[in-house]
This record gives sequence, structure tokens and C-alpha cells, in this order.
Amino acid sequence: MVFRLSEKERLILVIDEYPYVARAAKGLASTLQLLIDKFRDTSKMMLILCSSSMSSMEEHVLAYKVPLYGRQTAQISAAPLILRRAVHSLRAFTQSIKPWLTGSRAARRTISCR
Repeated sequence: MVFRLSEKERLILVIDEYPYVARAAKGLASTLQLLIDKFRDTSKMMLILCSSSMSSMEEHVLAYKVPLYGRQTAQISAAPLILRRAVHSLRAFTQSIKPWLTGSRAARRTISCR
């Protein structure tokens, strides 16, 4: 069981598109509520629930009537990914690590010291 393992070591559990998973597994929210409450003081787990729809997260996680209400410790709302910016950032990153990928020792030292 993941929650038992998290008592011994730091774990990060990510459930992407949580509302879809919760709809498919009807008792998931209640099970998570039970496990979170049971292991609250001993767990080293970070549970991350993600969704591409804020309204779905409000309905399945943040609403007063749902089992997980009040158990969140943080909420992050990410801005939409703009493809042009992502491509630019990826190109810049690729150029910055290119010397390291080609085997230059000086480049490796420079990159690892930053």
C-alpha cells in the first residue's frame, strides 16, 4: 500500500485528470479521504491531484459537499501553455546544454556549477 510505504520514505503521488478518474472509480474520493485522515500524522506523501478543468476540480475536490473538502494544503492554478513560448524555451534550453551533450569537459563543469 502506497500510504504505508509513505510512512518510511518521501513519496509523490500524482493523479492526472483526477475528475475523470473519480467518475470512473466511484469510491475513490471517499477512500482517499479515509487514507488521508488515517495517515495524516505519519505520512511523508505529497498527493497531487491535477485537472485541465478548474470547474471540474471545484466540483470534485474543492466543493463543501465532497469527501476531500478541507484536506488540501495548497492550490496552484497554472496559466495556459502558449506553444510559441514553450518552443522558444525548449530551443534555448537545448542550446544551453548542447556543449555538455557533445562531451566538452569544460562545458560540463560550467553547467554543473551553476
